[in-house]
Amino acid sequence: PLRASHLSRSSVAASAAVPGRSNLAVRIAGIGSAAPDAVVSNNDLESFVETSDEWISKRTGIRKRHLLAHGAAISDLSIASAKEALESAGVAAED
Repeated sequence: PLRASHLSRSSVAASAAVPGRSNLAVRIAGIGSAAPDAVVSNNDLESFVETSDEWISKRTGIRKRHLLAHGAAISDLSIASAKEALESAGVAAED
């Protein structure tokens, strides 16, 4: 893997010489995603809000939303997503 310590000053300086260009090769090595398990559909909302699936989806395109569990944090999803991305890339977290 390319690390900051592998970069020479000359390669960094050269990339700055041409605006919008870089000599550094970049690629997406892996991807990951995570979403809360709890799902609320527009039909679920109809039971406690005066609305309908048709009204919401026509105006917003939203048909369902995922709700974070009480006591959970966005960072929990971030960690799960990062672990999945590392696994997808075949890279250990220690690297």
